[in-house]
Amino acid sequence: MSLRTDPSPKPPDYLKGKIPSVAALTTALESTVVHQPVGTLYCRAAWGQEYLLPHALTKAHRFGPPRALRVPNGALPFGWLYLAHDMATAIWESQFAKSDAMAAGGFFLDPVAVERGVLGRFTLTRELALWDLSGEACSKLGIFDTISSRDHEACHWIGYNLRQAMLQCEAKRMPDGFLYPSRRMRGRLAMAIRSDLLDELRQGAVLESQPFKDSSEYALLQSDSLRADVPDPTVSFGE
Repeated sequence: MSLRTDPSPKPPDYLKGKIPSVAALTTALESTVVHQPVGTLYCRAAWGQEYLLPHALTKAHRFGPPRALRVPNGALPFGWLYLAHDMATAIWESQFAKSDAMAAGGFFLDPVAVERGVLGRFTLTRELALWDLSGEACSKLGIFDTISSRDHEACHWIGYNLRQAMLQCEAKRMPDGFLYPSRRMRGRLAMAIRSDLLDELRQGAVLESQPFKDSSEYALLQSDSLRADVPDPTVSFGE
């Protein structure tokens, strides 16, 4: 995967007011680096064992890339590996557990996640340096509401500009990704790691995994008094 920055793609006009420029992102974030030391435990909830520390990413998710940058066969020019420091955040961020917007007061477990989902905990052989998009910088950039909303199109372009800003840094100062406020677990942090680092990070990673349905996390959620049945698929629901 090429690390070349490409100045040509631009967000559509109706999104321009929501997307900070590469220069603004650099100014706001270059001094916010948070170091995750060697030995830090990372958590990930994936829709199959092969997706815990994959060779390539196949879905855009929250921070892109934008649809305009994807090739006709669906391949992604880049992506982000999403992690958390705790498994509860990973489970909710990956939507193994979901709330129903049409029925407040409960949650449900995605049946596909129950059948196929895998939980992974792992450590890496090097530290990660992450820009901090979770604090005051996010407020100064005016994007806290956007990255906490359902507007994935705007988030895709923010993710694209974030990557462009990172790749313009000197090699020794280039961040590995960024911290951001979890949308589904308010008050918790999640991480997005540059996909061009996947091969490097897999080398020497110590990974432990288990099926979601066999985990203590699943047992607790399954027995929770607020857990409800899966909503009727003919009725619109979402977060």
